[in-house]
Amino acid sequence: MKKIFLSLPMKGRDDCAINKTIESMKRIVTAYFPNEEIKFVHNFGDVLTATEIVSLDTVKRPSLLYLGKAIGKMADCDYIAIINTNIDYILGMEFHGCRIEEMVAEQYGIEPIILKDPIGKLLLTDLYEMAKEKKRIIDKNPEALVQNDKGDTGRYRCKSKN
Repeated sequence: MKKIFLSLPMKGRDDCAINKTIESMKRIVTAYFPNEEIKFVHNFGDVLTATEIVSLDTVKRPSLLYLGKAIGKMADCDYIAIINTNIDYILGMEFHGCRIEEMVAEQYGIEPIILKDPIGKLLLTDLYEMAKEKKRIIDKNPEALVQNDKGDTGRYRCKSKN
């Protein structure tokens, strides 16, 4: 049996969108290993202990608690399924946890399965729709671009990180 960790963005997404992404990833990975028994591992929907629930209210960075649990689950996995997309740059969102999971997997020899979805239309439909709307607003009103403290615009960052 192959154990496959599903790394997917959760920041700013509702439960329904996250579950759709998980199900889509499972279908793709199952097709990748047609004759194998697969156990999927992910960090969404975990039940937190009472201590962890209290920590969420008092800790400065609760997302790190979830990331720590995710990395712990990767310890017993054979593969990590990673969504390869530029959607986070279009939206100006950075999915740090996914990048860290990918780096940890590389350091510890967990083989990656890259799920190509360059514009997020296949696996990250909700983010794709948000990106389309953001692009439409920017195209209609270029002044809608806000500069960051370095003087870069969102559009510039998209081009420079690709």
